[in-house]
Amino acid sequence: MGGIASPAVDPNIDKWITLLCNSIPLYSDAVFFTNLLKLTECFCKRVQSYFGGLQSMFEAKETAGELSVAGTMTDVGNPERSITNLLSGLEYVLARAHTKVTEAARPTSSNQEPANEISKPRALAN
Repeated sequence: MGGIASPAVDPNIDKWITLLCNSIPLYSDAVFFTNLLKLTECFCKRVQSYFGGLQSMFEAKETAGELSVAGTMTDVGNPERSITNLLSGLEYVLARAHTKVTEAARPTSSNQEPANEISKPRALAN
């Protein structure tokens, strides 16, 4: 979470999201659910931060006939892709939580996941 939450990693945020999504299946359900709200909040705050940066970029002020762009998003090469990957990461986390909750609520005789719901690492576009 620290990697995604830190504005210092903006140029590499896509890689941090991929790392997080690939390591989530390694954690126990208890650890995952303990951190679920923190993860969701982290993703939402970063998306909000990126949208705020994009808004300030497009609401550039004219100064002496030149456009001045707010410096919040100038270090990020492709903020739209980062927003898309943040939303994909959030979707993955919520889908994983939904799958775990439905598995816990479903009375089954075996503890194996059905073939179509096997946990797979998340690969995001980089």
